[in-house]
Amino acid sequence: MPRPLSRDLDDYVVDWQRVPWPVPWERVFGRTGPLALEIGFGNGAFLAEQSLLHPGRDHVGIELSWTAATYLFRRLRRSAARNVRVVLGDAEFLVVNGFGPHSLAEVFVNHPCPWPKARHHARRLLGRAFLRVLAERMQTDARLTVVTDHAEYAEWLGGELESQELLVSCHPTVEAPPIAGRAPTKYQLRAMAQGIPIHYFEWRKVASPAVHTAQATGDPDAHMSTVTLSGSAPAAGLFDGFRPQLYREQRDGVEIVVRLDSVYRRPGADIWLVETLVLEDRLKQCFGIDVIGRENGWLVKPSDMGLPYPTHGVKRAVWCVVRWLQSRHPGLDVRNESLGPAMRETGEPWVPE
Repeated sequence: MPRPLSRDLDDYVVDWQRVPWPVPWERVFGRTGPLALEIGFGNGAFLAEQSLLHPGRDHVGIELSWTAATYLFRRLRRSAARNVRVVLGDAEFLVVNGFGPHSLAEVFVNHPCPWPKARHHARRLLGRAFLRVLAERMQTDARLTVVTDHAEYAEWLGGELESQELLVSCHPTVEAPPIAGRAPTKYQLRAMAQGIPIHYFEWRKVASPAVHTAQATGDPDAHMSTVTLSGSAPAAGLFDGFRPQLYREQRDGVEIVVRLDSVYRRPGADIWLVETLVLEDRLKQCFGIDVIGRENGWLVKPSDMGLPYPTHGVKRAVWCVVRWLQSRHPGLDVRNESLGPAMRETGEPWVPE
């Protein structure tokens, strides 16, 4: 009888929207041990093999492709490996938020997308800014191994690696010789069959600088917040005249887009839900914002719907709902809020639809 997919999800997938940041990996694996990361595990062959070769180590794979994850699940079922977990999502966002400083003992990136067109080079993952973030999350002497069959990408990557002060080559040269005992991946086998040279990089962490993250610095945006409004507003007509609203801002070099789409009222109750979309760089969150009637006022907060993470954009979305309600019902005043001063730094947020 086929194994239910729900069992694979429960056994292998870490729902990063339901756990703290950084992810408490020792709790996920039920033990404390070295932690290895593969970014973009493809069909899962390399990651599954690593889990068998290093049973005392815990292994995390990041992947965008759901299909790739199902291939890995089958491999893990056959091997009965218990030291592998999967995180589905954007690698840059997940590395920044999912791993604490000095938590990674080894990192693998096998055949990253080269984005060969010049106009797409900005999309390449292993640029110097991301490499620094990755290095900050690596332990001293932890190794980063990258393999590619794309010659121009290899040349570019060498330059990005050499720009780092936290990473140095494990060899006298930028590139490494072929790695002994390393099983080739699917892409590597395909390239080798066509006579395409393979480029190897083995670099290690040599320093442990201060890490600047929301978790490490106590950024107020790291905690979910609510707003309490006092004053009178008719419950039945609370959102009369509402139309989809769009808001944009730049914060710390990241474009934030908030869209308030539709509003729904729970029958027989003074509870409204605002359907919301927030885009912050590569992070996309779809969720609801609750507006709940209270004695002499209203409570505005992120809903459990969509399980949003408490990013600046999510807090901005809550503030946008508050500002819309105040524009519609001038008698409403903010009685209590914990969104932080950043919410009040900009003027009226609305951009015409």
